Amino acid sequence: MPIDEWLREETNELGLDQQSALGLALLASAHALDGEAQPNDRGVLSPEIVADIARRIGAPLDTVVEAVSAGRNWYREQFGTYNDAGAAWDRGPSSSGHSCVCPTADWRCGTSAA
Repeated sequence: MPIDEWLREETNELGLDQQSALGLALLASAHALDGEAQPNDRGVLSPEIVADIARRIGAPLDTVVEAVSAGRNWYREQFGTYNDAGAAWDRGPSSSGHSCVCPTADWRCGTSAA
């Protein structure tokens, strides 16, 4: 099975070119690797930025959001697994490929104040 076909089956119908473009666009738009930015300023994307990225890669917005997001309950569960071995985020979103989707302006996605 060609890799593009396999990826489309496994990841919300996004092909290899779309997944690569999406990953790089999200990384750059979120300033995730910007060593000068404060930690709280990295990784935050507005709905408008995500919509623009989806449009540019030719994918439906809902498909993009579903492919790279997790809901608040998923984050609560991940942060609930914290132990002395390391920070919860060391084992959560970065290792799973998920980001948080906030359907409202509430930025406290991973907290109990949902």
